[in-house]
Amino acid sequence: MALVGTSGALELRHLRSFLMVAQEQNITRAAARLHLAQQAVSVQIQQLERALGTELLVRGSRGVTLTAAGLELAAGVRSVVGELDSLTERVRSRAEQAVPAPAPPPHPRIQESARRRPGTSRAATGRPSSAKAS
Repeated sequence: MALVGTSGALELRHLRSFLMVAQEQNITRAAARLHLAQQAVSVQIQQLERALGTELLVRGSRGVTLTAAGLELAAGVRSVVGELDSLTERVRSRAEQAVPAPAPPPHPRIQESARRRPGTSRAATGRPSSAKAS
């Protein structure tokens, strides 16, 4: 899923990776938690920085520190990703509660034939057959 940015597209997977890096303050640990290679996470962060046109992390030998822009992005992305996850859950919940659509009405010729022959079964008309008096 891509969100439109000012200088490029923001990919949801990049934002999720960035959030994990921000939380772990270490690209290698973030990559392990995401089940990705460290290089893949590094590339995603670089692509995100290019899309936004600003540096988000200060990389050091012992980890990373968020820049002012990185802090701002982390705060906003937490909210957006949280809302998206919540929306996904609500949609899935609704899908599980969905009422099946009614069966389409029978073909007009079948309906006409059933009107001419009382006592035709429900399968032919889509309606219960009339009860016969005893």
